[in-house]
Amino acid sequence: MQWNVDFIGENTSRSNQECLTLCVDALREFGLSTRDFRIGWNDRTLMTKALTSTFVKPERIADAYYILDRLGKLTAAGRSDLYSQRNCDENERAYFELLADAISQTSLADRALETLMSAWPADVRQSIARFQQQLDNAGMGEYCRFDIGVVRGLAYSSREVFQYVSRVATCYRARRFETVTGGNP
Repeated sequence: MQWNVDFIGENTSRSNQECLTLCVDALREFGLSTRDFRIGWNDRTLMTKALTSTFVKPERIADAYYILDRLGKLTAAGRSDLYSQRNCDENERAYFELLADAISQTSLADRALETLMSAWPADVRQSIARFQQQLDNAGMGEYCRFDIGVVRGLAYSSREVFQYVSRVATCYRARRFETVTGGNP
């Protein structure tokens, strides 16, 4: 099942907020609550700046997104193999392991994300906080949260990516295409 909502003619975060509001309202009308779903969001511009300011060389950003997309799906041994396949040095491996902890849904996640974000540029952290505040002000904060693990689409969308996750499966994705990059970040 797929549900598509397009917002045409608006080039602001407000258009994303409108689409998210429509999604959240529809899911609430179906009887779902915060116990049943969440919407994670990420932003290509912000994530690229965060990664390249900490440990990813700009020419390796495509590799970083490839790895990040797989971190939550692999065991420690599988991640190690992936790092070898992608020629990661020890510093990159250490950061990717911290990213794996941040998306792990374990007790390590919050602390790992906090550690990662503390090294990111202030404007990246401020932009994340500002967009989250907009969601909070629109009454969607309890449903929508920044999620470093939402990476599907970052390699080819131009800005924000959203993913609806239920207790059962990923059910909704939305991306913003100001410029479609054809897969090359």
